[in-house]
This record gives sequence, structure tokens and C-alpha cells, in this order.
Amino acid sequence: MEAEQSYIKALHLDSKDATIYSNLGVFYLTMQRRDDAQKYLEKGVQMDSTSATNSTQLGFFMMKRGDTMMQKKNYLERFN
Repeated sequence: MEAEQSYIKALHLDSKDATIYSNLGVFYLTMQRRDDAQKYLEKGVQMDSTSATNSTQLGFFMMKRGDTMMQKKNYLERFN
């Protein structure tokens, strides 16, 4: 897919940009590739835990997955 290749190329150019990881995770989520989505969303938050956007995207993924306990844990780790 063209969009996926663009994100991967962007990661090769700047592998330290947490937003690219999170955005790739969102892309995978829209493609119903949940394992890939989780991997990249978590990586985005791991790289920049201060990003409200990255944390929100991971929380949205957890909500869609029905994992409210993990969503609560993620929230508490980020904002406590």
C-alpha cells in the first residue's frame, strides 16, 4: 500500500519521531491490522510519553479492543 510505504519511508528518514510511529499505528488500525496497530501505537507512546495525541490514539485503540483496564492503566501512567 502506498500510505504504508510512505510511513515506513518516513521512519527510515527519522526513526526517532514518535508521531510517525503513532500515525502508522492509526493507519494499521483503519486497515484492521490490530497487532501491527498495537505495536506502533505503543512504540509512539514509549518514545514520547508526554504527547497527549499519542496517548489518546493508544487509548482509542484500547477502547476499540475493549481493554478498559489497560486503557485506565495507560491513563494513570501518563497523567498521574
